[in-house]
Amino acid sequence: MFSQATIRSQSLRCNARWSRPWTVFFQVALVSFTGLLSLNSLGAKPATVEPLTVQGLDTASRIALGFHFSELDRADTYERERSLYLYGEYAPVKYFSVYGTVPYVERTVTDADRRRYLDHIEAGARFAPSWGPLTFSAGMTIRFSRGTEQGDVKKDVGYLQPYAGLLLNLDWFYIQGSVMWSSQTNPRFIEDVEQQFDRHMIYDLAFGFRMGAFDLALENRYDQLYDPAERRRVHWLLGPSVRWNVTDAFSMSLGVPYAIRQERDEDFQIHLRATYRFGR
Repeated sequence: MFSQATIRSQSLRCNARWSRPWTVFFQVALVSFTGLLSLNSLGAKPATVEPLTVQGLDTASRIALGFHFSELDRADTYERERSLYLYGEYAPVKYFSVYGTVPYVERTVTDADRRRYLDHIEAGARFAPSWGPLTFSAGMTIRFSRGTEQGDVKKDVGYLQPYAGLLLNLDWFYIQGSVMWSSQTNPRFIEDVEQQFDRHMIYDLAFGFRMGAFDLALENRYDQLYDPAERRRVHWLLGPSVRWNVTDAFSMSLGVPYAIRQERDEDFQIHLRATYRFGR
């Protein structure tokens, strides 16, 4: 017969074997939780708001490198576009900035070779006075003509895009809304014979929550082509995004916008961007 001490010893070993996985589990959970807290502390809450899908409204001196991918795949149409772009903005004073974007695109269309070209180079200026957390912003973006027939519009067609909006930017939350009028144009700023410029009204709304080093946002863009009447359509994008503020000056953003209402629009998109802020 087994002695009481032997039985007790075996029981303790058995309990130890059963408790070991739980001990390991709690140790892993504790290490993971500590790691998340450490990761969360590797950042800051910058005063800037840098959306991926909607129009930016605040001012800052910053540079950014971005990548945008979109794919349209339907029964009779396939179109894929990959864009790498460099963005720069300079704010000599707190309430005014000038900015520009240089995008390089690779585009594939159904039964066509890949096309690589400089897309519409952008230049603009923004006036954005603020009163505490509230900022009023008004600006103009010019998207210059490409100078090549490889894109989706003629080589001499560019865009004029004036806009205005409001931004409420708190430590833990922000919300912004804006309206933009976008019109095609050419170097002569008048429609040629048998040429009709597309004109859009674009309504943007975005809000986000700041959770430690991360900004979790939802961005909405409602793009209405209203002129010419025979080409009227609506493109409605909803873009969830996350930004990791690695330091006070450096952040990385990821957005995955998708079309709610699709009328020959992108079925799938990914937007990545790394931003470095300098100056004020």
